[in-house]
Amino acid sequence: PPADPPAAKPADAPAAPAAPAAKAPPRRVWVFIDRWKEFGGTVESEDELEITVVNGNDRRTLRKTQVLEIIDLVDPREGGQLAMIELRDGSRRKVNVLKDTVEGVEFQVDVAKAKLARKQVYRVTLLPEFREQYEQIRAGIAKDDYDRRLALARWLVNEKQFELARTELKALVQDSNMDAAQTLLDAVEVALRTSGAGKPDGGKKPDDDSDAEAPAEPSNPGAAPRPEELLPRNVLSSDDVNIIRVYEINFNDPPKLNVSNEGIRQLILRYGSSSLIPATTQERNQLYQRSGLELARLFFDLRARDLYRYIEVEGDPPSLAKFRTRVHNSWLIPNCGTSQCHGGVKAGRFFLYTKHAKEDRLRYTNLLELLAFKVDGRPMVNFEDPESSLLIQYATARNQARFPHPDVKGYRPVFTQYTPQLHQDTIEWIRSMYQPRPTYPVDWTPPKLDAPDKPVRTVDGPDR
Repeated sequence: PPADPPAAKPADAPAAPAAPAAKAPPRRVWVFIDRWKEFGGTVESEDELEITVVNGNDRRTLRKTQVLEIIDLVDPREGGQLAMIELRDGSRRKVNVLKDTVEGVEFQVDVAKAKLARKQVYRVTLLPEFREQYEQIRAGIAKDDYDRRLALARWLVNEKQFELARTELKALVQDSNMDAAQTLLDAVEVALRTSGAGKPDGGKKPDDDSDAEAPAEPSNPGAAPRPEELLPRNVLSSDDVNIIRVYEINFNDPPKLNVSNEGIRQLILRYGSSSLIPATTQERNQLYQRSGLELARLFFDLRARDLYRYIEVEGDPPSLAKFRTRVHNSWLIPNCGTSQCHGGVKAGRFFLYTKHAKEDRLRYTNLLELLAFKVDGRPMVNFEDPESSLLIQYATARNQARFPHPDVKGYRPVFTQYTPQLHQDTIEWIRSMYQPRPTYPVDWTPPKLDAPDKPVRTVDGPDR
């Protein structure tokens, strides 16, 4: 009989199947349909125009353009996660959130647990881990911005992150020789020696109770920086605001103007040889009796840019009034300037000041940010082709825009079929600005939170 075939070499054992990736929890939302109707549940399907939400046997498909707002419900870590609860009365609570459901929010303060009904809650925002938050803030502070570096150190002290605070303060003292930094560093050193809190991150979570006391600065005991102290603070001065107003004067619809006597004296002194300046002493003295509008015209005719600072503009010229009422206050800040968007530490290269944003200095700073900002060479405000302005394109639904807004969580278009007036107002504002575009004589650094900047002039263009 034939010999048995040789035994086959055993094959290598098959590799163990890869562990399946952790499945992300289903997205849950709460939808403010209008002022009276609300609905929440699990997202079954979604595209740029519609969202379908299911809650038990109730299934609703909603047009995104026909609802007020869609709020994502959050999934905190097991055991809870530090979060900010925004209530419908405008108040906020920083607590350890356990659950965020369509019924309400469960949270814990110390050892006590409590619950808020959904009708009381507007939104829950999970706060980043301390190290992540620290790195985000630190990355956005330029090396020569000593005030914000000191504010960062104070925040670390308040969070009992003494080792990190010491590192920051040592570098700050070396770079700036600030007395306040040295004083705080001395206090931190004492705290580290006496509390044993010298491990990185203090060995504690930022919300832990601790026996280690945050050192108090003698000049400001127990001081902790306000959140805005950790954000950029390169805001225009009142003089900067006025000079921008001067350059935007429309003599067909002028604002109220004043020119100081010193400005008139300097005009005669520096431009007395011009044929536009009266030759006799008597006629020159009559210049002091002219109206602010007449004098401003004379300054402009002489191109006396070095003296424009003597022109005081009371209130916004028409173009800047349109920016204030129809763009900045009506939709830009409410929609784009939230703390989770372009108004917080995650703003990236485009940052908007939102706290007290209706104040002149902050509003004009936001204006310059719009005028200076570009993405891949495309301007945020395009005066030659207003419709192609990224300000317009990014506010338009992504499926309808030539240059759509980056696909980021929480983005919602401002310009829809229900808000045509906002689009038209924005176009009219762009067209109302002075043409050809002047160069404002303002040295200013665009605020951003991803890398230090170099000072730049505002917008290139012909001088007025």
